[in-house]
Amino acid sequence: MSSRPVDPGADYAIVMDGLDLLTVQQIDAGTGAILATSLNVVCLKRLTKKETVSVGEGEVGSTVSGFTLVASGLSFIPKDRDRVIDADGVVWEIGNVTIGGFDTLYQCADCLRKR
Repeated sequence: MSSRPVDPGADYAIVMDGLDLLTVQQIDAGTGAILATSLNVVCLKRLTKKETVSVGEGEVGSTVSGFTLVASGLSFIPKDRDRVIDADGVVWEIGNVTIGGFDTLYQCADCLRKR
């Protein structure tokens, strides 16, 4: 039996419908400076949802989404607080990054829309 190289990220980009190209920025957590930028990263954007958080005696609304990024389009590994700029120009702060697909996909489940 012969073995074949496996690249789930490349397969994902071929078989998934609804993929977008977006920009991912690596952010310095201390200063907020942009350290690196990757353009035209292939991604699947998950459904966007609105959430509310109790603050004092009131509530604050936020918009949350998720992105699955194909790793081959990035020059760095995304981490919490890095940014995604989607196809509509909306800026999202990355949260909760997990690596999947034999290190070929980055799943960013809790991305918060920046105001």
